[in-house]
Amino acid sequence: MLCVSFIILFIQFTQSSLDGNLTWFDEEVTQYLFAQRNTDLTRIMTFITNMGNVVAYLIWLPIIFMVVYLCDHRLSHSIEAIIILISAFLLNISLKAYYGRIRPDEQLWLIELSKGSL
Repeated sequence: MLCVSFIILFIQFTQSSLDGNLTWFDEEVTQYLFAQRNTDLTRIMTFITNMGNVVAYLIWLPIIFMVVYLCDHRLSHSIEAIIILISAFLLNISLKAYYGRIRPDEQLWLIELSKGSL
């Protein structure tokens, strides 16, 4: 039931986003974060952003594979963990490309985005 509830909530949220009903929310959050920015927060947010790029996944996949295997001693669970992580990465890229939400104005950027970044 909880999973179905989250799926319904996600569908409603994305429909509101596609209809342009969340523009006010985006602007409020962007302005709030812009007002709160500082060097430490920028470093933290840059780290979090970089955790979702391809290079980070290539580093994390073998580490997670080994950790799951060392804790569980089941190869099948390690493989399942890798499949889940790769699926989540691909789903993330697909959803970003499908919805294509507009990025904030460049003057509000805290870091320079890499080319091809979604």
